[in-house]
Amino acid sequence: SCTAEGPREAVRAEFSLHIDEGADGFSLALLPTDKTGKSGPGPELPAWEEPNITGAFAVGFDIYNPPTDNPFDANGNIHRREQREVSLHWDGAEVANALSPVEYRGEGFHRAVVGLRFVSGGALATVRIDDKPVHDSRFIAGLLPYESRVCLGARTGGISTALRIDDLTVTYGAPIEP
Repeated sequence: SCTAEGPREAVRAEFSLHIDEGADGFSLALLPTDKTGKSGPGPELPAWEEPNITGAFAVGFDIYNPPTDNPFDANGNIHRREQREVSLHWDGAEVANALSPVEYRGEGFHRAVVGLRFVSGGALATVRIDDKPVHDSRFIAGLLPYESRVCLGARTGGISTALRIDDLTVTYGAPIEP
């Protein structure tokens, strides 16, 4: 549910995660309360690892992107990259994608930090896993301050996988004019 009224100058979410290898991934989204309400379930998405939500900022943790020789298939992994991408999404579209320097699948918990700081004309997005930058102050044009609430979603299209989120803390900066 919404814990900070009105738009804020920054939002920061920290959490511990454990995810087994498998398919497909999860995301953390900042849902706009003017469209989704201040509480209640999040939207139904076909792929939570690709959280394209109208009017929302989200981070996707994609653990299933198998190599392929077909550059036009849904995965597009023709370069045979590792399967641990972290993507940034704004207003229904993916705006950045990077390979995590940390293998966050498998044993143990990993600490993730997602930060969003609003600046003139957009926002700076930062994602860190185990204190290693995945996205470092990535500018997203047009991402202006909005009142939000946090939503987590996950999906597996495979046989099964396990995802555990613990110690989720969300902090909001000072109020800001939209």
